[in-house]
Amino acid sequence: MKKFLSTLLVVLSCSLLAKGTKPMTAPKDDYLWLEGITDTKALDWVKALNEKTINHFKQNPLFNTLEEHIAAYRKSDDRIPYVGMSNNIIYNYWTDAKNPKGLWRRTSLEKYLAKEDNWEIILDIDLLSKTEQKEYVYRGCTRFNTDSAKCLVKLSNGGKDAIIMREFDLEKKTFVTESDAFIIPEAKGNAIWLNDNQLFVVTDFGKGTMNSSGYPRVVKIWNRGTPLTSAQTIFKAAPNIFYTDVFDLKLEGQHYFFIATYFGDNEVTYYFYKNNQFKKINIPTSAFLVNLSKEGFFFTLKKDFQKIPSGSVINVPFDSLFSLNKFKRDLTVVFSPGQDESSGSIGKSKNHLYLGIDKNVVNKVYEVTKVNNIWTKTELLINGKGTENLGNVAIYDSNNENDILFLTTSGYISPNAFYYFDASKTENPKKMYELPQAFNSSDYQIDQLFATSADGTQVPYFVVHKKDIKYDGKNPTIQYGYGGFEITISPAYLGGMGKTWLERGGIYVMAHIRGGGEFGPTWHRAAILKNRHKAFEDFYAVSKDLITKKITSSDHLGIWGGSNGGLLVATMMTRHPDLYKAVVCDVPITDMMRYNKLLAGASWMDEYGDPAKKDMHDYLLTYSPYHNLKAEKKYPEIFFLTSTKDDRVHPAHARKMAAKMKEFNHNFYYYENTEGGHAGSSDLNQFIFKESLIYTYLNEKLF
Repeated sequence: MKKFLSTLLVVLSCSLLAKGTKPMTAPKDDYLWLEGITDTKALDWVKALNEKTINHFKQNPLFNTLEEHIAAYRKSDDRIPYVGMSNNIIYNYWTDAKNPKGLWRRTSLEKYLAKEDNWEIILDIDLLSKTEQKEYVYRGCTRFNTDSAKCLVKLSNGGKDAIIMREFDLEKKTFVTESDAFIIPEAKGNAIWLNDNQLFVVTDFGKGTMNSSGYPRVVKIWNRGTPLTSAQTIFKAAPNIFYTDVFDLKLEGQHYFFIATYFGDNEVTYYFYKNNQFKKINIPTSAFLVNLSKEGFFFTLKKDFQKIPSGSVINVPFDSLFSLNKFKRDLTVVFSPGQDESSGSIGKSKNHLYLGIDKNVVNKVYEVTKVNNIWTKTELLINGKGTENLGNVAIYDSNNENDILFLTTSGYISPNAFYYFDASKTENPKKMYELPQAFNSSDYQIDQLFATSADGTQVPYFVVHKKDIKYDGKNPTIQYGYGGFEITISPAYLGGMGKTWLERGGIYVMAHIRGGGEFGPTWHRAAILKNRHKAFEDFYAVSKDLITKKITSSDHLGIWGGSNGGLLVATMMTRHPDLYKAVVCDVPITDMMRYNKLLAGASWMDEYGDPAKKDMHDYLLTYSPYHNLKAEKKYPEIFFLTSTKDDRVHPAHARKMAAKMKEFNHNFYYYENTEGGHAGSSDLNQFIFKESLIYTYLNEKLF
């Protein structure tokens, strides 16, 4: 659920072109032809650059060494089988050297706890891909009840956001082939079960059912045994709604069905299904529904409400959902964040409720309890102690069938561990698995430092380095950042970076700049629209602080970002070309004049603004990387990476930026995977190859 919400928040934003607004004319663009994703001319251009880049890095003897290190780590069988549980059955998705696309498999809880390596394969994605001549990526499944034999398996061809949904029989372990099977063609969207013979479907139903950013806005009920084209429309969102989704929450065997229509990162409207129709819930649009327990519904507030600060978690009884007056009267505050805090995921078990709370960008998990209308929280102890030295602690999976909870711990130099906890017993969480050390953590330390941004804001950043570091300005350093869509980049084990970077003497820096979710909605809103420059100023402040402290220097400082982070690093390069020696610009956004016309771009206008409006047009031009690239300036030899099948961020952003650099005779590297979607790779082998290219580039440039 958390992963889904995190992924949704990255794209949840939309705004209207105001009536009477005169469209602005974008600067002349000589590379519009590169927007033809699969046009022959464009793909020939891509192929030529790919060959040049691959040939260059493969000629470096270091490439094979790094690739071997990365493959040994990524393909090791000594990894954690992360799991979810349903009806005492444990489910896992596993990739390895023999199965780079993965196996969907299951076992019993008893066997999992006993660590019996006796998995039953449900679906072999590698075999399916070979049989059907597709490059499938498994995206999960959904079923009506835990005892239902039928489910909907979601598959992406090549890693795209668009998915194919096909009915699957969990007992027979085959796709349902009967004529009345539920099969939903490839599209962005979702489907859930109303009962064993009906689905709620939100997908591309044809003309007029999708919005301008390519997301569906129509929900229908589809009856088994009838064609999808005959499905009954039960809800139609307005054309300006960015995203429409259908979901259900379950409690004690009861299903509660909802439709959510998102206006942007901070606004949502909910509709509840009752008496064969969806009825609007009259609550504030800044209240985002996150979970349900016997105490009622839980929401996070994106804006202040009744003097309750944004970022708070509130609880509302079920009967109070349909009246704003009752909502105001009956709500209780579960958690209200302090200055350096933000709320994370909410996990529920049969009799307990858990809340993740970030404090200074490190997450802990608490059990929250309501007594006499007051909520209290108690930290969930790991191994009988607090989690200060364990790094990040997060809820991985929970459900209301039992009191079992799965947890993960991670830190930059602490290998991930996976814990099982049964709250019906008095035991502490039990460590089930832990990654082996990819490097000797005792040789390293983590510092949390703060840089002062242009407006005086203190910007936190982590530095991971060897203990015997010399502050001489010569340390090869990677500075990573994102800073958008209220996404928090939490501490995670740098195992893949161990032998490819850290052991070679490299330093890793994570900059927690505004625009992200590190300190809740306020931290996010501080750097959107006409305040976007604050994210760039924060990132710049961290870079300058690293240099001032002589941790590194411009000759040894590289920056890395993907998606919105790709926009970040491309902007930093055009604004401060002398500050960096290397730039990894992954699946980036670079053309701020046309971003809203390319694939899902229109859905980001709540974040970046509408370039058709004069004030935003002029502001976006001040930093749009594609438009601020100059022939007369000298830039670092940037590395662009993208994917032909990225149906979220159009590959033309990277293509056009590279083409303009070529026109201006600036050196660069370019790699476009023909698969991979927004993740840039659709299987384990592609991921390893991409990482090998990146680390070879960084080693070449910064050492």
